[in-house]
Amino acid sequence: MLCHSYLCDIFVSASTKEILMGISIAWAAIMGGFLLYDKFKDKLLSADNQPKQPDTEKRKMLARVGLGGAIAIIMNADGRPTKAELEEAKNFIKNHFERDAQLEILHHIKRVLALKRPNTEYYLNQLNLYYDYKKRLVIVNMLYGVASFNGGITPDEWRLLNTMMDMLHITPNDQETLRQHYHNRIGSTRYTSTNTINTNENSMNRCYATLGLRKGASVEDVKSAYRKLAKQYHPDLLSGETDQEKISEYTRRFREINEAYEELIEVLG
Repeated sequence: MLCHSYLCDIFVSASTKEILMGISIAWAAIMGGFLLYDKFKDKLLSADNQPKQPDTEKRKMLARVGLGGAIAIIMNADGRPTKAELEEAKNFIKNHFERDAQLEILHHIKRVLALKRPNTEYYLNQLNLYYDYKKRLVIVNMLYGVASFNGGITPDEWRLLNTMMDMLHITPNDQETLRQHYHNRIGSTRYTSTNTINTNENSMNRCYATLGLRKGASVEDVKSAYRKLAKQYHPDLLSGETDQEKISEYTRRFREINEAYEELIEVLG
């Protein structure tokens, strides 16, 4: 009873103006809270349901896992992974990655080669998540190069390459361009109908000239010249380029450099 009387005294002692001001402030605070919640509730609720994106280093690591897996899968498509195929993959890796990343990718290649049934979709999904379209196209071109090192591209390898291109969202036009390019090259310049290597002297001389080498250059000379020219004419250098003539020239030169290198390595061992 005493407490009730005390509160009543306080209430009575306060002026009507002060009471109304207090009520107004309290009401404004309550309404402000509702308005803020209504404005940001979608973001707050959606943030709780969104999976956390991996940080940059983790994404890079997963991309290297994906690349190593994709290379191993295409190497083992015919059940006969070879040293020449691995060498082609190594050259690509050396031209695109720092030393630590190179070792990591090679580790993943060996690891996936040892698997009985690697999950192709898993490895290619990592490439989709990290690499843009242009880089995925470069990777597919490399996979074709790896596959062609084992006496041509077998029917199993053709089918796997088609599946991989679909999984990497390569456009139908680009898929057909790649298929036609490698079909024509393997069928006419590098292999005979019995899949024996075409060692025509004019063809060899052309390959040496393309790489800026003299006839009889060593395997190491060929590899060194290839790495230098591949860096000079690599498609990645054309990022943002609008000069179509320059783009065509670089694309043509890069293709010729790769073709010459592959033919010489196949012949010289």
